[in-house]
Amino acid sequence: MGDEPYVLVGYSVGGVLASDVAERLADRGPAPEGVVLLDTFDPAATPEQAFAWAMGAILELDHDFLAIDDEGVAAMARYMRLLNERPESQPAMRGLLVRASASAQLPWPSWNVIDDSVEVETDHFSMLDSDADATAAAVSRWLGALIEEASGVPADAR
Repeated sequence: MGDEPYVLVGYSVGGVLASDVAERLADRGPAPEGVVLLDTFDPAATPEQAFAWAMGAILELDHDFLAIDDEGVAAMARYMRLLNERPESQPAMRGLLVRASASAQLPWPSWNVIDDSVEVETDHFSMLDSDADATAAAVSRWLGALIEEASGVPADAR
């Protein structure tokens, strides 16, 4: 990290972790400039509901690229217990929620306690796969605006 500004990014339930780490770093420094949550579920929602939906959707995915074994399921269950035990909080800095458009039709309670949000035409699982370009473009636009705001220099002048 050094002296360079940075943001933390978390996907799915990893966005909750990224937000928590960002809060701790803000207390200890150097703090990130922001946090990007990629289709992150609301940790205040019922984690069991989100876990049940996620496991059902995962089981329908192409298993050539995904191994589902006892250790992985046990790790996910432990992760969900840890999420249940964490104190409720909100991101302590600027943030972007990139929401998959298909998630709006699913029982995936999206985290809406963030400064900015954008919807990308994708689903929860392809936003970092076949639709990664659209996801990256949305994040890049937000980062450009964040840099422009901090530096006062328009993005096209850099």
